[in-house]
Amino acid sequence: MFEWIASPEAWIALATLTALEIVLGIDNIIFISILVGRLPEHQRNFGRRVGLLLAMGMRLALLFSIAWVMGLKETWFTVLGQEISGRDVILIGGGLFLLAKSTHEIHNSLEGEEESHVPAGTVTLGSVLFPGGFLPLRIFEQRYLTMIRDCASSDTGFGVCLIREGAEAESPVKITDTGTHAKIVDWYTLEDGLLGVSAIGTSRFMVESTRVQDDGLLRGSVRFLPEPPSCPLPEAYSLLADVLGRFMEKVGDQYPGYSESSLQDAVWVGYRLAELLPLAGVEKQHLLELTDPIERLQNLVDVLPRFQTS
Repeated sequence: MFEWIASPEAWIALATLTALEIVLGIDNIIFISILVGRLPEHQRNFGRRVGLLLAMGMRLALLFSIAWVMGLKETWFTVLGQEISGRDVILIGGGLFLLAKSTHEIHNSLEGEEESHVPAGTVTLGSVLFPGGFLPLRIFEQRYLTMIRDCASSDTGFGVCLIREGAEAESPVKITDTGTHAKIVDWYTLEDGLLGVSAIGTSRFMVESTRVQDDGLLRGSVRFLPEPPSCPLPEAYSLLADVLGRFMEKVGDQYPGYSESSLQDAVWVGYRLAELLPLAGVEKQHLLELTDPIERLQNLVDVLPRFQTS
């Protein structure tokens, strides 16, 4: 039963397996670190723990199945005279997957995947900006004056995020992970002599990391999120188009390109009603984060009775 103790081949095999487990364990740690680094900061500890637990579970499962894998010695096919067994296919496939995935992640770390920096900074507000939404700002703090100057000089926009904890006058504050990139379309002098700015929301983003400058301006690295393509408004949600149409009679001139056909676009209707209805900030944030435009419409239908008068 214990003859293997005196077998050099068994000890060599054990040493090889131990070395392989150490190497693969380090590989798992590096791979998990790369993936976790792409999560929002507050989710990274949880992601790291889940990743390590899953890696440990997979490693144990592979150890229990190694005898079965190593027993797949029967030739499946030949390539250039070389016999390829089931074991070879599994080992080659696993190795190629690790190489491809690691190369992909390292490339994203160096080049970025749909990632961009919002160089001019981030405006933290008690409200939510949606893509295509209109945002008037009254600028008086020096940090935001500097931000607007940087926007003008570099022809870039800025990020808008809802404050999760804290207040606008405080620094630093905790912000939501999802925000909207804003592009300045006009600036002017207000009656009180302060700078007025008009901006339009362009696209949503996920905050990857943030830092606070000495002047209190929040800067961050973000990953832009894909916007859903325009789709027809389902007949079941025509009431939302009617409600939005009444809003547009009063504020439609704020939205460049608005026409009656816009009321048949499910994405546009969802975004516009979400910003125009007097919802709480957390409710608007939830609607911003939804990726399915139909789900957003359904959420709006559910809250609409609150604003109906008897």
